[in-house]
Amino acid sequence: MEKIFFISDVHLGAGSPTEERQKQKKLFDFFQFIRQPATRLFILGDLFDVWFEYRFAIPGEYFHVLKALSTLREAGVQIDFILGNHDFWVHNFFPRELDIKIYRKPLQIELQSKKIFMAHGHGLLKSSFGDRILKKIFENPLNIYWYRLLSPEIGIPLAKTISKWSRRNGFIEENPNKITLQYSELVESLNQNADFDAYIMGHSHVPVLKQLKNTIYLNTGNWVKHFSYGQLENGTFSLNFWRD
Repeated sequence: MEKIFFISDVHLGAGSPTEERQKQKKLFDFFQFIRQPATRLFILGDLFDVWFEYRFAIPGEYFHVLKALSTLREAGVQIDFILGNHDFWVHNFFPRELDIKIYRKPLQIELQSKKIFMAHGHGLLKSSFGDRILKKIFENPLNIYWYRLLSPEIGIPLAKTISKWSRRNGFIEENPNKITLQYSELVESLNQNADFDAYIMGHSHVPVLKQLKNTIYLNTGNWVKHFSYGQLENGTFSLNFWRD
């Protein structure tokens, strides 16, 4: 049976040059670890700290990561990319050039006889009003059209500034116990009218594997501090931490 892996919140480009080199090394080692045909990788958003895709230009600083993803696909690893609040400007490049399927909405899927709800997690909490407003602004086709009129030399640095502001005004790990409780309550609420075996999310940056009343809540944490990932093998979920 295939092994299925889940990661999120890598936030490539968010750290210092030294931090980014260390992060990419860990990520590439992880990719090498999962590089086998009977494997599937789900990226649950915020792979990049910012991604803005022009028709004929993409951010060049991610070249080595894109190459590593391409190598995984060539090795037979299926990759699914659920977009987060930092990489929702992903468009045609990933499916066209890398054969990676992208999802703009939560994904409902059955894997290894488990019914699973997957999402990045932004905008789902009642307190996430700001996330929902920003989502509508940044995903508006007219706004994207006007933004693309800026040259990449202006547009990409400006997008990075917006992204940095978003992180500073977010709730990333401010109160891990509170955030975990909020998402646990959200999951139990969502599952009242559903019957999912597991809910897998990112966004909070808090790695969690928690058995709730009638379902499982798995948060994949991040690759900024925890270097955590979820795994499904033989119908069993686990939460793991990548070590050098």
